[in-house]
Amino acid sequence: MPDIYPMVVKNDLLYYPQEIKEQFLATGPLPLRDGTTVSPEEIWEFMTDEGPRKFPFVFTSNPNSPQRLPYYVDLISGLKLNYLVISRRFRVEKLRQQGKPLIYVQGGQTLEPYYAADVVPLRPGDMTTLACYYVAEGLNLRNKDWKKADIHEEGNRVVAYETCRQVTCHTAIRNGVVPVSLLAPYTRTRCSDVTFLVESHRSNPLKTESLLVDYPPNYERHKSWAVDYVAAGIRRLIAKLDEVTGRTTTDEEFRAQIRAHNRIRGLTREIVELFRSAAVPPTGSAMFYGILAMGKDCDADPVAAEHVLAQMRDEVRERVARSQSGAELAARPVRVFKCGSCFDPNLHKLDSAGGVLVGADDRWSYVWMPDVHEEGDPYGNYARGTLLEPYDLPTEERARWVVDQVKQSRADGLIFGYQWGCNFQSAVARLVCDIVQKESDIPCMTIFSDALGRGESVEQTDNRIEAFVEMLSCA
Repeated sequence: MPDIYPMVVKNDLLYYPQEIKEQFLATGPLPLRDGTTVSPEEIWEFMTDEGPRKFPFVFTSNPNSPQRLPYYVDLISGLKLNYLVISRRFRVEKLRQQGKPLIYVQGGQTLEPYYAADVVPLRPGDMTTLACYYVAEGLNLRNKDWKKADIHEEGNRVVAYETCRQVTCHTAIRNGVVPVSLLAPYTRTRCSDVTFLVESHRSNPLKTESLLVDYPPNYERHKSWAVDYVAAGIRRLIAKLDEVTGRTTTDEEFRAQIRAHNRIRGLTREIVELFRSAAVPPTGSAMFYGILAMGKDCDADPVAAEHVLAQMRDEVRERVARSQSGAELAARPVRVFKCGSCFDPNLHKLDSAGGVLVGADDRWSYVWMPDVHEEGDPYGNYARGTLLEPYDLPTEERARWVVDQVKQSRADGLIFGYQWGCNFQSAVARLVCDIVQKESDIPCMTIFSDALGRGESVEQTDNRIEAFVEMLSCA
């Protein structure tokens, strides 16, 4: 099997090469949560014809796009992962037509309760991307960004200019672009505007309902009352979701989702361990980051996510055994650990500069958390599990967890990024970096960004990251 397959560039768009078609078709059908399957032939047709036509801003060959496909294929199973992301609009709409309502979620929760209640949970980034798939069909990268900017600016006018850029997805909800039935986030400190943005919907003419699931303050997570408090909140959440769907969620359905997500997190951890153990990782940073996202949220379909991750685990294991490196990685890439909420730099540029991503505390925190106990009271078990997620620990404890992950990943440097309007992450960035630098003795950099969700990365941000990688490579 060759190491790499270059994508085909036509009319400034990327197309999958015919050389991989036979191998891809051999991966078999993709099972979905509604009991149906998508044949590999259907996936191939979508990814080589319908996808580029409808969503050219994803298939663009523009090197400044952090959201584009890689220039090379090194994981055949990655085609299915990308299919799940790019087909989200059609899959989600199909589920909604089947009576599975869209639910807005935000905060540090894993999503077992939402899937147990048979709804479609979508985080702010998912919601914003979905909105673009509705309103920007057929648009190129620049025009898609202008369309998204219009939605964002409207949100600023309605809510506040100082708010986080997640106001974009709230405006898409308010305008009915994305038909959401309920806003049901966690009130965690990782996102400073969680409750503020949700409460802004009190003036929403659509009268979208909301339910805030409260979370205990720092230093309380080991106390029994905290477990009872979170468990009671999850009971209220599922009762509200049942009110929306008209069904009744059983304890066994909750346990089934706990078991499924334990398997999904386990597969993702295996892939990460293989990735980190290799002298040169077997795939590039963008695909690695996509794997973390799939292990965290499943892109609206846990059944499909488990199937894809199992195939990716096997393929990554084979590539590592053969010492096959990622197609766009340097011979000795600088290993970078990323911190901060919603900070998604241009990982293609990171790779081309000679770096590689080996960890991200926001996505990895969900996957790394201990498995939820599968027997007994699912509400109490889930509460104990979610209270142990490292990203929501008190800041000094979170920093020391990052130190441990930096050492395990053999990172050469750390970048902590934070977005405009994110008061919490901007406040803790320097403290986290100081602790990591002191206890792991690696260089750390903080960086501010105002480009959340943009299809083209900001040159100043790219330059700073490339300079940081160059400094690390000379150390």
